[in-house]
Amino acid sequence: MQYTIPMNQWETSAENHVVQASGLTYMTTILGFGLCRAWIVLCMGMAYFAPFHHTGGLYLLAGAAGSLLVALFASRFQEAGSLARMFLFRITSALILVAVGLLLAAVLADWVVCFFFAIFFGGAATGFLQVLWGERFASHPSQFSTRVAPAAAITTAVVVALTSETTSLVALVLFPLISLALLLTRTDARFGAELFAPAKAAAEKDAGAAEQQQPNATQVDVLKLMVSIAIFSFLCRSYDSFIVLETDPFAFIGGASLLSLIVVGTIFLVFALCAKNRFNATLTYRLSLPIMVIGLVALALFLDRFAAISLLIINVGYEFFDILIWILFAETARRQGEPFRIFGLGVAFTLAGMAAAYMLAPFINDLFTQNGLPSGSFALLSITSLVIVAFLVIPESTFRQVSSFQVNLSDAPPEEQTADAGGSFESRLERQCGVLAAKFGLTAREREVLVLLARGRTLAIIARDLQIANGTARTHIENVYAKLDVHKQQELIDRVESCPL
Repeated sequence: MQYTIPMNQWETSAENHVVQASGLTYMTTILGFGLCRAWIVLCMGMAYFAPFHHTGGLYLLAGAAGSLLVALFASRFQEAGSLARMFLFRITSALILVAVGLLLAAVLADWVVCFFFAIFFGGAATGFLQVLWGERFASHPSQFSTRVAPAAAITTAVVVALTSETTSLVALVLFPLISLALLLTRTDARFGAELFAPAKAAAEKDAGAAEQQQPNATQVDVLKLMVSIAIFSFLCRSYDSFIVLETDPFAFIGGASLLSLIVVGTIFLVFALCAKNRFNATLTYRLSLPIMVIGLVALALFLDRFAAISLLIINVGYEFFDILIWILFAETARRQGEPFRIFGLGVAFTLAGMAAAYMLAPFINDLFTQNGLPSGSFALLSITSLVIVAFLVIPESTFRQVSSFQVNLSDAPPEEQTADAGGSFESRLERQCGVLAAKFGLTAREREVLVLLARGRTLAIIARDLQIANGTARTHIENVYAKLDVHKQQELIDRVESCPL
């Protein structure tokens, strides 16, 4: 069984202004997020030649700490709404300006200490900036992230490849500033914290202490995904410093890592465009792990002859997984209304895995060379780790659970609704709910609750069907009643049934 993610789109003509602006939204997000990732690549390259040892690891650890702080305070950010977002923007802006200023001081005045602090503050800004871009992803339908994420990967590779030694300092200054400016650009009427419901953690206090002691299955599965991200990041990035190539056949594009971004981004983008209204997440997951294993096997067997090609294959497999998790995080955050928590944890685990790789790779290399073990034996250990992850940590069944988003026909374009629905009562009711949701500014989760209420479902049934706590369901129901200005379920049903299409 393969699971497909529905490609949600705006439902009604009342939101035509959003559709018309979506082209600009796509372009600003692709360029802004691409420059954000390009800034990270350039900073890591700069840190590699730093006068301090393990500076690259420090940069990544600072980024992981920054994004983890956002995740830990996610509930407060959600409750504070747009004020919290503005607070995060100010922190991110301050960190970027400090990092850029210290970098210029380190280069122009040759102050080595400034370079150290520039790396630290730049890493912290990286964590905050990626989480804020994650919120932008989550504030749009699934179709948005499946196209933007691979296109941004291509942008990252091209921009970094075009950056030379003479322009690298300018790029390190301008890339984060332009990325932040594009993030601040409002190109979509639905963009903003008002799209998200109040924090789930705060609402679940009403569900009772006994229920809270039992961790939600979805939360456990998401945590497993986070752990697998850290493991994959460690295994892939450890080879960047573990394997040193005398001649790199892919040097013209910046190495295997950048070439893999272009290859995977192009393939992913073609898949997303051809998928039209559905994207097969499970198939992509099935591709990523075997590709990484093939690269590791080739590295273990043919290290001396095909090391560059093996590294390219490993990076291709990893980039498939990396782009996929951004899409899954965006969908999970959008439906749960918790973008800061989901992306905060996701970025933290990713950067932590990469940091461990850059800091431990030299020790691993010394361990193997001093004991006379071939470097290819580390590839065999990596294969074993991948197999453990694939079968124990996040098997395909768990992955489907993470990506098992409820298909809602009202999310489809109007022409597809007509073709699929055949004018049935259920599809008409869902479309009427979609119209009301757009008119009164309901979130994605509140719209799901509206559909269930219109079908006559009770609070307990809604909580069960949506796999949320009773307190969370109660909060969503109250929000729906308040926005539609009704006081009981029958009034809501009457309003839905009388809604014109």
